[in-house]
Amino acid sequence: MRQTRVLVFGAHGMLGQALVRRFAQDAACVLLTAARRDADFCLDMTDDAALAATFSTARPDVVINAAAVTNLAAAERDPGLAYCVNARFAGVLAELCRAAGARLVQVSTDHYYTGDGAALHDENAPVRLLNEYARTKYAGEAFARAYDGSLVLRTNIVGFRYQSGHPTFVEWALGELQAGRPMRLFDDFYTSSMTVRQLADVIAA
Repeated sequence: MRQTRVLVFGAHGMLGQALVRRFAQDAACVLLTAARRDADFCLDMTDDAALAATFSTARPDVVINAAAVTNLAAAERDPGLAYCVNARFAGVLAELCRAAGARLVQVSTDHYYTGDGAALHDENAPVRLLNEYARTKYAGEAFARAYDGSLVLRTNIVGFRYQSGHPTFVEWALGELQAGRPMRLFDDFYTSSMTVRQLADVIAA
């Protein structure tokens, strides 16, 4: 039986690492990684020619986009970069997947809701674009959905990065607790988070 070729963008991020660990254990898959460094394909995601060359070489059956500017402050400081990575990149991937006949999994966010407490939300719930992160991720959803072979996952994930760099929320909170420093948090934030390992299992299924 032919193995499924799975190409993961953002392989060094929190979710990307979980996906790499999950698919590396799947004998039915050939795992391919893409990131700025230390990956099977090292590239700048804003370089359309490099992306096209990656698709030509990788010949993926499934593409998982786990790359994003997730830091809210960074997205506010550089909305152009946030748009290129969170929105436009998804559109380019959708067109490349369409041409290659590959399926696209676009990992999005639930950072669209406010003012309704613990209310549950489904795909048809109205959204509010609260900041540049939300605006660019929502645009990325629209670009991905323009391709019939795409699946958009609107979710909230927590976990560990396991590498140097900007800490995840969990890593930051644990660090502050261990150091005994006071933390400024919210008392009106509701979400249904899942771990990156759980989401990786869902995607692999």
